[in-house]
Amino acid sequence: MAKVKLIEVGGTSCGVCKMMKPMVDKVVSMFNADELEFHYVYGDTDEGKAIMAENSIDGVSKVPTFVFIKDGEEKERFDGGVTLPALRDKIKSYL
Repeated sequence: MAKVKLIEVGGTSCGVCKMMKPMVDKVVSMFNADELEFHYVYGDTDEGKAIMAENSIDGVSKVPTFVFIKDGEEKERFDGGVTLPALRDKIKSYL
């Protein structure tokens, strides 16, 4: 089974991102490291830009944006808030 990579792109001043962080952390904790690799990046920092470039993520205009990568290819992305069940189910769909 190939690992799914989930990258959440946020912003240092994004209130929605900060509010959602505990829920996203909870969802991520439901999966083991063999299944899911998770990165939270600030798209407005040098480190965040480097991780985005490394994963060929461009064109992010809204935060938060969730990017799903499997087998080295971007499979899907969506922006805005998300519920715990929806995020969990979306990760499961790529396992």
